[in-house]
Amino acid sequence: MSAPSVQTDDSVDPVPQLLETERSLALPSFTHATAFQLGLVIRSLALSQHPNSTIFISITSAVTPPGAPALILFQTCTGPDYLPDHMHWLERKRNTVLRFGCSSLVMREIMRRAGGGFPLGDLEAQAMFVNKFGVDGEKFVASGGGVPIRATGVDGIVAVVCVTGVTQEQDHGLAVQGLRLLKEELDKTT
Repeated sequence: MSAPSVQTDDSVDPVPQLLETERSLALPSFTHATAFQLGLVIRSLALSQHPNSTIFISITSAVTPPGAPALILFQTCTGPDYLPDHMHWLERKRNTVLRFGCSSLVMREIMRRAGGGFPLGDLEAQAMFVNKFGVDGEKFVASGGGVPIRATGVDGIVAVVCVTGVTQEQDHGLAVQGLRLLKEELDKTT
């Protein structure tokens, strides 16, 4: 089973569908063990769908004291092609999810459509994102791969899953597919 594709038809705004998907993936509960399970599910998907790519997966708590580094609940990569830049991408995607409460792909799509009637390219969308919200482009990015983790009965985000290493649509798809598979498994046991 491959990761679900993200709508690429520029005449159709994918934001409502992306937000609905995010809301539908609320897990029945979330613990450190759940984070580990989710990480393993996504790792397995990444290895089966992209065997020749090095994909980085990071799950961090959304609850971190001010000034403290993110609490990493799960982190791995699927191959040897490690670059420090990959960690930077994970951090920027995580920061975007935590600041805006939605996936980094949603923010990308919002910015792509903010160009006055025609979709902007990714670089223009990133520039508009930085300017519109006054964020530091070294710390935030409007690029797919960061997805909020929610739990039933809990307001807000409990954690963030970030994936990087393939296209931003594929990064996002792996995170969403992993959440969907884990949710289905957990729903059977509750």
